[in-house]
Order: sequence, then structure tokens, then C-alpha cells
Amino acid sequence: MHLGCQWKELPIVQHPLGQPEIHCTNIYPAFRCYEAHGCFNDIFEKSVLPLHQQEQLDVSVTHGDGTTTAAKKGGDNLSFSGHKHLKGDKVVAFCDCNFNVIAPFVTAPGNRNKFPLMKQALPMVTHIARSIGLNLEGCIVSLDGAYDSGSDRKAIFNRGLIPNYSSQSQRRKEVPARHKADI
Repeated sequence: MHLGCQWKELPIVQHPLGQPEIHCTNIYPAFRCYEAHGCFNDIFEKSVLPLHQQEQLDVSVTHGDGTTTAAKKGGDNLSFSGHKHLKGDKVVAFCDCNFNVIAPFVTAPGNRNKFPLMKQALPMVTHIARSIGLNLEGCIVSLDGAYDSGSDRKAIFNRGLIPNYSSQSQRRKEVPARHKADI
């Protein structure tokens, strides 16, 4: 039983003489070449465009978060995460209110903090929006506290977006109401 699709399992068209058009070992280098030239980002843009044209995107609130994915047998960007005690990959993604992914995933080794990944992920969101003609002006960006920094807030405001996450001061304990009169 395999998860996903292995290169050798891909359906490869046969020539009339019965020979395959390409050998399975040639697929991975072609995949990396397409990835290096940004072909997958273009494909992603073309998949988000119909959602925008059919008015299925609701970007009044954009949700962004990161997660660590365990990789038991290997893969790209692998590193040991001391926090979760596993080898894995860290991913950051942005979705609209209808759970449509509106920007490609930003990946990093599992031992990296997800905070610096915002500097890569946020420009991707605005690039995709510009390329398909989607206006994000005034959109609320809902993030968790890991992205609560002055540089991230500034980057969000500079793009005309509104950050929505609890700031450091809001996470402090509140003074009970009975003691507020004494203050």
C-alpha cells in the first residue's frame, strides 16, 4: 500500500512499437525543472482564476496558518523538529472563507519557526490576487499569535490588509473587575 503516486506508477503512453515514450527515471528531473521555472505557480494561478471569475472566492477574511507535517521515509526540506520530536516539513498556507487555498504553500524544514515564513507567504498572496484581478484592499487577515510581530503587522498594513490576531497585550491576564475601581 502506497500513499500518493510514485514516479514508476504514473501512466506513461506507449509508442506503436510498444516502447514507453519516457522512462520513469526521467520524470523527476523534468518535475524539478518545471518547479525551478515557476510552472507550478502559473498552474496554481490558472486554478484560482476560475474561482474568482465564478465569484466563489470570499476574501472578506483570509485565514493563514502553518503546520508541521511528519515525514517518516524522507522528502524535501526535511529536518528534525525538537518541538514536536519528528522529522518533517513546515508549511504555511492562506485560505479564503470558503476554504479555497488562494496562495501556493510555502515550505521549510521542520525545525524552522513558522514566523519567518510570513515574509515569503504574504507576497505570494498579493501576487496571486494581482495576477487574477482580485482586490484584497481592506481584507481581514486572520492569523494566530505566532505571527504577532511588528514586522508582520507592518507588512500586512503596507499591503492594505487588516491584521486580526490577538496582540501581546491582549494575551496578558486582565485585571478583575472588582480591582479596576482601585486602579
